[in-house]
Amino acid sequence: MKQNEIEKCAVCSKGVAHSNTISFYRFKIDYMVLNLPAIQRQSGLEMFFGGSGQPGAATLAHVMGGHEDMAKEMSSARGLICMDCAVKTEIAHVMEIISEKEKCSEIPHE
Repeated sequence: MKQNEIEKCAVCSKGVAHSNTISFYRFKIDYMVLNLPAIQRQSGLEMFFGGSGQPGAATLAHVMGGHEDMAKEMSSARGLICMDCAVKTEIAHVMEIISEKEKCSEIPHE
């Protein structure tokens, strides 16, 4: 990682080594949601081929299915997080903080 790629912590907005630790995390988080209609269609195809009682039913359904996405990305985030914040902050909260910062940066400042 080059010097120009190092940025402030996505959570506390301090430098990633502010607490005198030499390690930090670089992350990419994708917030996903299951595609229930696609899962139901795939499950129905598996049942058509014999369900869990029939060896190979899931494999056959996979081959014969529509190869739809079983989950869809709702949002994603990338950044750096200092070790202090990484230890103390839950992933969902990191996404919330980043989302709020992005909203604030989109608002024109006078």
